[in-house]
Amino acid sequence: METDKKPISRGPEKPIALKAHDTGSGIVIGACDAHLLGKKIREKGLVLELSKEFYFERHATADELSALVEECITANLVGEIAVGAYCKKNPGAKAAIRKVGGVSHLQVYQL
Repeated sequence: METDKKPISRGPEKPIALKAHDTGSGIVIGACDAHLLGKKIREKGLVLELSKEFYFERHATADELSALVEECITANLVGEIAVGAYCKKNPGAKAAIRKVGGVSHLQVYQL
């Protein structure tokens, strides 16, 4: 895993970096474990760039993230905490988790 930027500090009570993007036709959520913010994760030609522009508007708890994901049209979740928060309430989603550079990544689509 390569780091291009320093991660933003956060408190242990809100371990997830989160941003909600209003597309006009629905909300897209970008969320990652806060300690991953600002990093690039690479594996076999794949790159996950966890930029502040896409993944950070505020810090959130696992419960806050879970509630927001239920209301969005799509969510891009990265890291054990963020992915785990969603899978705790949606255990069937575990089959869709992909590891990139050893880090969990899950894309959620609400149809």
